[in-house]
Amino acid sequence: MKAFYVLFLCSISLGIMAQGSSLKVVNNTNCSFIIKATAYDSLCEESCQSGIYCVMPNDSIYLPPCQDSTFKWDVVKISPGANDCESEPCSGGDQPTLSSPYSHGCKEFATTVTDAEHCAGCNFSASFFGPYILRIH
Repeated sequence: MKAFYVLFLCSISLGIMAQGSSLKVVNNTNCSFIIKATAYDSLCEESCQSGIYCVMPNDSIYLPPCQDSTFKWDVVKISPGANDCESEPCSGGDQPTLSSPYSHGCKEFATTVTDAEHCAGCNFSASFFGPYILRIH
């Protein structure tokens, strides 16, 4: 019983130290995208960024948590990526920034993008499906 109690306390401590969850980005298009997300604390005073990630066509990625559990994913910038997704965003496409409707509401951008242009010819839409899933379609 004592071992169970210690395990329980350790799991609570780890839960308090980790941000709520990774952000899953699902790309249901035939084009690649460069993603950068920002999470904010509950007072909208501090933020952390995910770094820059590439999501390839018809693939999914997970952006790891960047702070503790008081931080929620709030803002995601979506940039059209070149085919190799290792260079700068390709020119000629839209680069929308979205706010999550499930966040603390620190920044106010659109919560959905429809019919945005990609430089490779894929028009795309994007929206959050819950606090930890962003879908590009």
